[in-house]
Amino acid sequence: MKKELITGFLSIGLFLSVNGQVALSNQVLSSLGGSYSGSVGQYDYTIGQVVQETIQFPGNIVSQGFQQPPFALRFPESAGVFCNGDSIVIPVEAVGFRSAQNVFTAELSDATGSWATPIAIDSDTGNTSTVLRGRLPFSIPAGSQYRIRVRSSVPAFTNTSATNNQIDFCYVRLKVEALIEGMHQGQSSMPPLLYNLGLSDDPTACDTILVSLMYPAPPYTDIWNCSTILHSDGTAYCLFPSIIYGPGSFQLRLRHRSGVEVWSKTLITPLSPELEFSFKD
Repeated sequence: MKKELITGFLSIGLFLSVNGQVALSNQVLSSLGGSYSGSVGQYDYTIGQVVQETIQFPGNIVSQGFQQPPFALRFPESAGVFCNGDSIVIPVEAVGFRSAQNVFTAELSDATGSWATPIAIDSDTGNTSTVLRGRLPFSIPAGSQYRIRVRSSVPAFTNTSATNNQIDFCYVRLKVEALIEGMHQGQSSMPPLLYNLGLSDDPTACDTILVSLMYPAPPYTDIWNCSTILHSDGTAYCLFPSIIYGPGSFQLRLRHRSGVEVWSKTLITPLSPELEFSFKD
């Protein structure tokens, strides 16, 4: 009996821009028909495809197969200007994906556009279009050649932006640790007062505080003020403009509506885009 060997060829496309052309690949994935594994390997086939004989040799017929709809990843290509620490939103249009185990991942290159050490932005599992969201690191250096790419895991595609993005050094982030007397419950914990009162959607929001950078010499005037939320674990975050970055030193002042004003005993020198200071010590 003559044996028939039917092979299906799957076309694979990457959209290098929103309006880019589909590029075909010789990568073969399982089709909707099924798959057969034997001693000679694995063959994928599609049910209902009419066999069109192209090559015949004793005991075998090889079909020309066909091209299935292409796979594609699309996301906006417009160049952007960001600050360190900015949030970033990447809507991704996925075409032709079927595996629920697939993971979409958005990444950022380094300041030169190199992918040697990509920076993870966000990831999402699924086979439909999604929106990837993340935050740029505060410690990221300024540059104008940052590029964005989106990858999928099943199948393994990568779509890299053809445009460059600019990221400026705009902020210094300060992490402050403090506990409010009268609210401290022990083990560095306070009740989420703002959340309990319905004034915040954050279940860890305790109360507001005012953190100020102060000149360390008379008349000890404030340089910059930051009103922020102190969380129930005693942590708060402030953003100060990058103009304070450098060799200058400052003192910190912390104020609370019902607490005693406190100052830092030691000076802070913002030589890093991310700083920490604890009033617990």
